[in-house]
Amino acid sequence: MPSALEVEGLSVLRLRIPVVHALSFALAQGASLALLGANGAGKTSTVEAVAGLLPKSAGSVRLHGRDISRLSASEVARNGLALVPQLRDLFPSFSVDETLQAALNAGAPRGRRQLQDIYELFPKLASRRDQAAGTLSGGEQQMLAIGRALATEPSVLLLDEPTSGLAAGVVSDLVGILRAIRGRGMTLLIVEQNISVAAAVADDCIVMATGRAVWRGAMSDAAESSEVRHAYFGAQLAS
Repeated sequence: MPSALEVEGLSVLRLRIPVVHALSFALAQGASLALLGANGAGKTSTVEAVAGLLPKSAGSVRLHGRDISRLSASEVARNGLALVPQLRDLFPSFSVDETLQAALNAGAPRGRRQLQDIYELFPKLASRRDQAAGTLSGGEQQMLAIGRALATEPSVLLLDEPTSGLAAGVVSDLVGILRAIRGRGMTLLIVEQNISVAAAVADDCIVMATGRAVWRGAMSDAAESSEVRHAYFGAQLAS
């Protein structure tokens, strides 16, 4: 049985500068993998390339065995891979309900016909369904961005720094939601800098530095790894 998501030899350029170097990994259906590392490690470039937002200079991406390497971002999404970007990219004048309804329509070929389960997963959004997205708090906007992705009925969900800049209480709520999503059998690829957040959601991780995988293993082992600490803090470890 093919992997849900298989990335082989992925390399990415930004402004002709290599930012991801021959990265490979595979995710089984229902698995959860975290990409960890400091700013500039190549994590965002990786998920954007997988989602079709950035061109690949080398390598391939397969979704349930189908090669999606050369598909556009919209084609990738129609095939069942959704990305929640760090900047969320919401239309500020759209209400919560309008935002989710638009996503539902985009995902209609995969059979969803109602948003009730999204509102059950995000009760705060249910109470704000007529409110404009641009007037929501940062945490509520992140919930809406995740809900919008889920409304398209993806089989694989990518999240880029989902807890970045959020208060501790909101982070805790989001971690609970991500665990609930994982409990539904969703395949997750999560970009994170916060190891404790990643450990609460993902079983395994890849630590990146300068566009390369420098450590792979179980999340439970990551906090004890000197390679992981070096990837995050570099020369600061010697001080």
